Amino acid sequence: IVGAYFLGIDINPKPLYLACENLEFIDSAWHIDLLQGNVVSTSLPDHSIDRVITDAPFGQNHTVEGDLKLFYADMMQEMWRFVMFQAFA
Repeated sequence: IVGAYFLGIDINPKPLYLACENLEFIDSAWHIDLLQGNVVSTSLPDHSIDRVITDAPFGQNHTVEGDLKLFYADMMQEMWRFVMFQAFA
């Protein structure tokens, strides 16, 4: 996607470290940043993201602290806040 800006967020530093290593092999024309943070409580401005691609935990290989259903509800609420409304068209 030419001209796109990509932002990767993960609460765990290990996958971010591995992703950072992989960025060395990516064409420098890509605009990619990585952020350690919690997807249920980001500092992203309201309606600032066009699209979301996620590999959210299913509670098997990767899990969350607390109730998984509550995590998904909180995650979806946060995504609804920062995704641009026209992105759903």
